[in-house]
Amino acid sequence: MKTQRMTQVAYAQHRGISQQAVSKAVHKGRIPVDPDGRILVEQADAILDAKRSRVRKTTTDSPAIPALSTPPDAMTYAEAERRKMAAEAQSKELKLARERSEVVAVAEAQLRWSAIVTECRTRFLALDGKLAQRLNLDGRAKAILRAEIRDALELLGKS
Repeated sequence: MKTQRMTQVAYAQHRGISQQAVSKAVHKGRIPVDPDGRILVEQADAILDAKRSRVRKTTTDSPAIPALSTPPDAMTYAEAERRKMAAEAQSKELKLARERSEVVAVAEAQLRWSAIVTECRTRFLALDGKLAQRLNLDGRAKAILRAEIRDALELLGKS
């Protein structure tokens, strides 16, 4: 069976992660590549799946911030210290996950996705003019093409 290979961009889409995260992992030698720089998919998937399960295990095994069993003014020093240490540990785990590009802020992801969608929409709307020139289309054909592009964009907008 032939080993499947992918570009970094294709592999990022395959895994649902950023291309930057894939590039970092390749650069650090965590993801195997062939001599042409293409990612060896099965091996890379196995490595990342194992890493993900280790991350999930450590984050689920880490101590949660203890719930307040007593009002804050009646809390003992030891209980307050324990809560502080648990909060600091969670904060450090989150920071490390961000540095490894394993998590991103929701607002950042929404902003990036919005920019991608806006760019795609703009390019689709410009297609009729570009294709009309290249293919020497008449006004009627250009109008049909424009209507089809708009219909497709409206359908995507409803999804």
